[in-house]
Amino acid sequence: MRQCVVVDQESAAPHAFDGRDDLAEVMLTDRVRRIGSFAFYRCRNLETLRLSDSVMDYDGGAIRECTSLRLVDVTVRHGSFSIIRDLLGDSDAELVFRIHIQEEPLSAAKVPAEGKSRELLLVFPSFVSIAEENTMARQINFDIRGSGMGYRETVKRREIRLREYDSLFEGAAVDNVITGAKVALGRLLYPEGLSPAARTKYESFLQERTRDVLLWLAGGKVLTRTEEHAMDLRAAAVAAEPDPAAPAPGEPVFAELTAAELAGFLQREELVRTDRPEDVEDALRVASERKDPALCAALLEAVGAGRKERDAGGMEFVL
Repeated sequence: MRQCVVVDQESAAPHAFDGRDDLAEVMLTDRVRRIGSFAFYRCRNLETLRLSDSVMDYDGGAIRECTSLRLVDVTVRHGSFSIIRDLLGDSDAELVFRIHIQEEPLSAAKVPAEGKSRELLLVFPSFVSIAEENTMARQINFDIRGSGMGYRETVKRREIRLREYDSLFEGAAVDNVITGAKVALGRLLYPEGLSPAARTKYESFLQERTRDVLLWLAGGKVLTRTEEHAMDLRAAAVAAEPDPAAPAPGEPVFAELTAAELAGFLQREELVRTDRPEDVEDALRVASERKDPALCAALLEAVGAGRKERDAGGMEFVL
């Protein structure tokens, strides 16, 4: 049975949950000040970690080999982003952070209104560090591949440099189409500090990659990397068949949002290319095969009620 564990003491002790395959979610209360070394090491089914900036000390290895970790939910009450920086420094995997930044009280006696906060949904791509031996110089050189390291460097102890974060998008989008879609969706869903130019960039990407994005939401296989020789973002191809590793219909696909919810957002913001109905066909086929009626309805709505029959191309969808 998969469990949610609440840690309500000063420290999550070293190796406290090492190798616990039954953990799906861990919540650290504001009492927790330290996360001990390897506290959640090898919790391979851990999907969600919730904590706040009350954690002031982070020992290494706590989230290593947490291969299913898809959301870190952080509440920032004291203006410190140190725990986010520490967690990012402990993993080279893709990590998604939902960040609630509570407003500072006007005085020591006045508490901010309940629920009043600014929110961010930030994706930090993966990266690979490759060691290469230089025998002539008798030294080891490290080659960092992927955009993830640059994204991590935008997080400082007292701030997240959002303009720098947004400036890195081209690299993330070329590295991995779906990671690029997640970055764009996160910034558009919670556009704190988003400049008009960055917004246009993210919107254009999602519109241009409508077919890939919808197929990913439907649970289909997507060739996530563009061809090495082609920087054109249209170079990647997709296969219209279900991906066995995709979340089950109705389960969260990105952060805590389902595919149908994300498709609805794309429709409302006019980020689906309705002039290319063929871009929706493969996603509809996969969603139908996986028996996801909510997503099928959202996809059909995205192309307009008046075009449903033509867009479906005579296909029969069994829901």
